[in-house]
Amino acid sequence: MVEDTVRLITAKRERARPFRWPHCVVLAWWVLLSALTFVALFTPYGRIAFRHDTLSFTIETFNALVATLVAGVGAIRYAFGREPFDLAVSAAFGSIAITALWFGLIVPFSIYTLPAIGDAPIYGWIITRLIAGILLLLGLGGHLPRRWSVAVAALGSIALVDAGLWVGRFTLPTLFELVPGVSEALEPSTLFRHTVVGLALQAGIISLYVLLAAKLSAAVQRGIDVWLALSFVTAAFAQIQFAFYPAPFHTTISNADLLWLTSYVLLLVYLGDQYLRAVSGLRRQQERASALLTLSQTTVASRDRDLVLESARQAIQRLAVPADAEVVLSHAEPPAPSDARNTRVYTIQADDTRYGWITVTFRSAHEPEAETDEYIRTVANQTASLLRAIDLYDELAQAAVREERASLARELHDGLAQDLAVLQLRLGAAGSETLRELADRALAEARYAITILRGQTAAPTDFLRALERLAEDLADRFGCSIEVNQLEPLSDVPAHLQVALLRIIREAVINAGKHGQPQKVTIQLRQRAGEIEALVSDDGRGFDPSAPVPPGRFGLQSMFERARLLGGELTVTSQPGVGTSVRVTLPCSQSEVAR
Repeated sequence: MVEDTVRLITAKRERARPFRWPHCVVLAWWVLLSALTFVALFTPYGRIAFRHDTLSFTIETFNALVATLVAGVGAIRYAFGREPFDLAVSAAFGSIAITALWFGLIVPFSIYTLPAIGDAPIYGWIITRLIAGILLLLGLGGHLPRRWSVAVAALGSIALVDAGLWVGRFTLPTLFELVPGVSEALEPSTLFRHTVVGLALQAGIISLYVLLAAKLSAAVQRGIDVWLALSFVTAAFAQIQFAFYPAPFHTTISNADLLWLTSYVLLLVYLGDQYLRAVSGLRRQQERASALLTLSQTTVASRDRDLVLESARQAIQRLAVPADAEVVLSHAEPPAPSDARNTRVYTIQADDTRYGWITVTFRSAHEPEAETDEYIRTVANQTASLLRAIDLYDELAQAAVREERASLARELHDGLAQDLAVLQLRLGAAGSETLRELADRALAEARYAITILRGQTAAPTDFLRALERLAEDLADRFGCSIEVNQLEPLSDVPAHLQVALLRIIREAVINAGKHGQPQKVTIQLRQRAGEIEALVSDDGRGFDPSAPVPPGRFGLQSMFERARLLGGELTVTSQPGVGTSVRVTLPCSQSEVAR
């Protein structure tokens, strides 16, 4: 299982908070509503009270529909995210929707007259808002149990309370003296007409909503939607104005009603914003899923680890971080960041093998969302899986090569080598010295080939004899002198490097013999710490290395590719009329990796 670790590098010193427009908007909204409330409470110019049946019904219907929608959105969000605040929103606004439906739409427009309703609606709204406020406070603090039964209990309780208030409407204690006429609602205040029970309830609900509005306003910096905060700030001031100027009739429109309407309009904007975010989030998830699919389809057969890292970097840079952020994927340990306050480091690791790191540096203060953080971890896991697959591919390829070599070695040993051994014995008995030497030479070649094919390391003397035999064959073929010099004693050279050196040297000598017509070719071998070097030089005609290679000639290209695949280096030095030198250097310390 892919294991990923994430480190958040933080600075020791504090950093000033940047300007955040949602926070400033909420503060400005507090100031504006405070000023409007002061004008409404302490001057005769800001109070509104008029009766309009159709408008009242429209407002009540709108509020009930919005509350129902918010409750539904909260339930959906809780079903996916299991956040306590979403459950609280669902339960609180579901309760408000029930009370709005009962006391706002059904009862007032039934056969009952307004005097027969009494204080039941006011009791219903106060109790509902108290319960809704408590639920939201508990949810905001994370203290609400994550169980659907909480919402069911809240909705059921509100339904029973509303029904009970309606049944016992004539026995309810008086909250305040009803104003007989609308005109008298414009008197300085009806606050002091509240009874002790009414004052206690109003004080409690005002304190609750002001506290809730303050907490939501502060939580805007931590990710709470600004429209939700603005709505609850408006609701708090609506409750304050309702305490001072409660509407005595259901169809009376007052300051509190307009503020409640504004609160629900802001909630509707909140719903629209949530919808747009959901659509944007869905599109982003689709793009990220497509990027992960593209990353997973990165060809493993190419064995290009750098290609995998670059594909992963693009998947993060394009879909997970701001445009000014820097994303670096590397095999080596990442250096200490210059600005550790805005840097996150992710480890690319599969099982116990660590392949590298993803370093994301933000140019400005930025904390990745949990969703983005999870996406980057997923990219890291996917990258680790691909790199692990490349390792497995290499292991399988090497195993297949070893098996094929072993098979060829068995065939040579059981067939050609045995025949050559028999031929050697018979030629020796026949007394033909020349033919016997040829048989000895062929048998030595076969045995050396068997050793190499089996992946065994031949002794340095065997390697040198094989090189000398190669030189003799090529010298006879091209009619030139070929000298083999061992500048320093050779230690054990891995089998695959011996094969590579023989093939590169053979190709270099053949090129010299075919195109340079040299009189003498010199082969020099040197082994130093961690590498082995071969130099093939001739006194032939030479050529211009910068000139285009004629069509059909692939000798130089094959030598370059063979050296590169083994992690080595090959250089060709030549000049017309001077001769040619081919130098190849292969690393011995990386032999197992190169294989």
